[in-house]
Amino acid sequence: MSERSLKAYDAWRDEAQRFDYFILGLIGAVTAYVVQNLEPHKVRSLLFAIQLAGLILLIAAASFGFRRIEQNIALLRHTYTRLEWEENLSSLVENYRGNAVRTNLGDVLTPEDTENHAQQLRAAIAKIGELQEVAAKASGKNYLRRNWCFFVGFILIAISRAVVVFP
Repeated sequence: MSERSLKAYDAWRDEAQRFDYFILGLIGAVTAYVVQNLEPHKVRSLLFAIQLAGLILLIAAASFGFRRIEQNIALLRHTYTRLEWEENLSSLVENYRGNAVRTNLGDVLTPEDTENHAQQLRAAIAKIGELQEVAAKASGKNYLRRNWCFFVGFILIAISRAVVVFP
């Protein structure tokens, strides 16, 4: 990857994280407002039921928002580990010429040890690639769930408030 691509990726990642934090803060603020102004009624009241459903959806949206952030952190950790292992594998293969190889730590690897280590790294890279895919899919699902719960919950709260103001 070029230096320009790395800078663009870092900028995108930082802005995506800020946006997730902003949305989560917005969900928290709307939820706090609703809880603060919630007037308990009998559950048989349609407006209270709509308000309660909206509140539950807002709480679910916050939960999905936290899960998304958690999955993104896991994805970043997996990406870092994968890049580190790929660099180690590249260095190992680059330095291997059928002879013993000296590692960065000063250890000497025989040709058999070098081949075994390279195979272990390839298997680990493949495994962590699968973990990256799982984390990315989970993050995407939590993104959609968060947005839909927030949207529907906000609409339900707005409807319950509008009916009270405009009977």
